[in-house]
Amino acid sequence: MAHKRHVKALLKSIEGWNTSRGKFRFRKPNLSRADLRQADLHQANLRKADLTGANLNGADLSGANLTWADLTRADLSGADLSGTNLSWANLSGADLTIAKAREAHLIEVNLSQACLRRADLSGVDFSGADLNAAEFHRANLTECCFRGANLCLAKFDHARLDGAKLRGAKLRNASLREASLVGADLRDADIEGSDLCKADLTRAWLIGANFTNATLDEVNLTKAILVDAEGRSATVTGASLTNVRLTRQDESSHEGSFLDLAGAEGLDKAKFGDLGLLQQYLADALAFACRPDLKEKKELPEFVETVLQRIRALRKLYADHSEPPAHLVDVLRTISAELIKYIAKHPRELYKLRPRQFEELIAEILASYGWLVDLTPAIKDGGYDILAISKDDAAGVRTSWIIECKKYAAKRKVGVDVVRALFGVKADLKVANALLATTSYFTKGVKDYKASRYDLELKDYGDILDWINTYRPNPDGQLYIKDNQLILPE
Repeated sequence: MAHKRHVKALLKSIEGWNTSRGKFRFRKPNLSRADLRQADLHQANLRKADLTGANLNGADLSGANLTWADLTRADLSGADLSGTNLSWANLSGADLTIAKAREAHLIEVNLSQACLRRADLSGVDFSGADLNAAEFHRANLTECCFRGANLCLAKFDHARLDGAKLRGAKLRNASLREASLVGADLRDADIEGSDLCKADLTRAWLIGANFTNATLDEVNLTKAILVDAEGRSATVTGASLTNVRLTRQDESSHEGSFLDLAGAEGLDKAKFGDLGLLQQYLADALAFACRPDLKEKKELPEFVETVLQRIRALRKLYADHSEPPAHLVDVLRTISAELIKYIAKHPRELYKLRPRQFEELIAEILASYGWLVDLTPAIKDGGYDILAISKDDAAGVRTSWIIECKKYAAKRKVGVDVVRALFGVKADLKVANALLATTSYFTKGVKDYKASRYDLELKDYGDILDWINTYRPNPDGQLYIKDNQLILPE
């Protein structure tokens, strides 16, 4: 046992050592690999100390100053670090198993690959810390602050993070299985690819959080806030949401609504195991949102309206959820949200559309942006395919467009002669802007021509796929086609 008198003997040879005011004060002491087990270093000044590989098992470091100290691979298991200042210290690979560090300061500390299993870290400030691949299994992290911290690949399985401040934290590919995050602030956190299976997110703030491709199976989202009044929401694209527990309709309010999940971005691309569960939820959510006595409608009318718009768009998307046949030729169908969703999954199928279907596809996409779209008759060849009006409601501006669609093979590029012809028609019709869309690409001549034209937009194969991947049906979009029927090939 290294008691305090033994620690004195060990450190007398260190330059600058003194015991003024009964406290240890060191000037950059070198304690690399020192055996300080059970040592009493209460309120010691170990600023910038070299403690790499030191054994501090069970040591009392409460209230000590360890700012800028190097504790790489140090053994701090069972140590008392309550109120200790470890800001900017290097504890990469350190062992803090069952350590006590309540209300310690670890601002911008390096704890990458450190082990903090079952550590008591309640109220610790980890702002800006590097916790990459650190292990917090069953640790107590209640009310901790992780703002701006790097938690990628960290392991929080069964950890307590109730009330934790994780706003803007980087949690990519982290593991939070069965973690408790009750009331935690996860706004704008990047949680892409993380595993939150069976995690408790009751009353958690999730606005702006990125859950892309995360595992959220059996997560408790009771009273969780996913959408704000302005429509900003959590993103769940590609996330697994099997057996998620939501706020019950009878406990729904502005502090956590049954409607919140319906307002999440990317819900149409989330994984529910059974698509029927999502469809049933959307049907229930629509009926619930239309209740005349709905609390949220009185307290947050803009939130309810935002969610209603998304529910209607999603219900339109899933109105016919059977996928089109592999070659798009077996049956008659309309070019619809479902077809666009299918092409997003099978982009090469774009080349199997006939030229007319490609025109109809572009018309539907533009209509989804709220444009007024007039698709010319199939037999007409007036040098353009679509006339459209784009709207900027905020600025109160409407702009006219003439649009030509070229459904070409991948290797057949669109030449400058096509652009010049389009501009000739544009001048004749006195239209403000021109757009040329193709399933192929453009020659250098076209790109050079575009460089000098502010009123020309070019959309090639990649741009069309970007449009398709971000497509959302818009109930306010207007598409002028007879019976709104856009027929696929027989």
